Amino acid sequence: MPRAAALKATENVSKYFTTNSRSSSSPKTTNSSKKKSTRKSPYTIKSEQKLTMKHKTETKEIITTTTATKTKTRTTTAKTKASSNKVSKLLGPDSFKDPITGKIVIPRVVKPSTVDIGSLKPIPETLKPGLDILFIGINPGIQSSLHQRHFANPLNIFWRGLFHAKLVSEPLTAQDEDKLQNTYNMSICNMVDRPSQTSSDISKKEMQDAVPFLLEKIDIYRPKIVCFVGKGIYEVFVGSKCTKLGLQPNALQFPDHEVFPDLPNSIWLFAMPSTSGRTAAYQNPQKLELFCNLKLVYDRIMSGQSPVDLIPK
Repeated sequence: MPRAAALKATENVSKYFTTNSRSSSSPKTTNSSKKKSTRKSPYTIKSEQKLTMKHKTETKEIITTTTATKTKTRTTTAKTKASSNKVSKLLGPDSFKDPITGKIVIPRVVKPSTVDIGSLKPIPETLKPGLDILFIGINPGIQSSLHQRHFANPLNIFWRGLFHAKLVSEPLTAQDEDKLQNTYNMSICNMVDRPSQTSSDISKKEMQDAVPFLLEKIDIYRPKIVCFVGKGIYEVFVGSKCTKLGLQPNALQFPDHEVFPDLPNSIWLFAMPSTSGRTAAYQNPQKLELFCNLKLVYDRIMSGQSPVDLIPK
């Protein structure tokens, strides 16, 4: 197996403030000026009383209107909260907005407590020789086993990652797995066939025992790229630590294919973290970025050029 060789300037603006005051004093009054009478006429008093009553009436109307507005606002807020709670109950707490399509996704997930793990079945494989990319998952989860499709849990971003990176030209779901192979010449299989509630239920020894069978499978179908959707399974496969995610310096080298001699002898390996929502070590933006890196490798290989310069340093 050969080795291939990322001011704030603060200014005191108080100096621009100034006090707007009159600098000149009021004109002086002379002794000869006559003082005006301060006594109000009956007509003036009566007019002021009318204005005062009018002001009180207008103030009362304003207070009444403000109170009615506040009451209406409280009622509207209460209705909005009730409507929001109703929508939340209908969609479920796990519903989310798909960042790519913009649609509300309502996960239809079966509760693990209602499933007999021992009754779950492996997912049948439908691989073909000469794939462009073969994705390797860890093992089927509950949702994948029940639907008999890979990465079937709606919280898994695998299918969104394909479209985000333009590896496929349309949004796909687990139900479109056949289309992934027939239209885009990509397919999926698992390192371990046994379904489980979580991937942590699969022991390291169980994965190590599956390595020879996986290696034989790769030799038979000879994909151009093998992408491990799980850092841990890549490390088990190669028997060493993965220091950098992305295109790996390790490549698989096989003799000429006995049945299809035109198939490649050298297989490129690519490693990314699990796309499951349970994988908290890597956030979704990081995972989606690795799908974009895979697209760069894919384009380079499909154009007949070596992607060796895309290996992380």
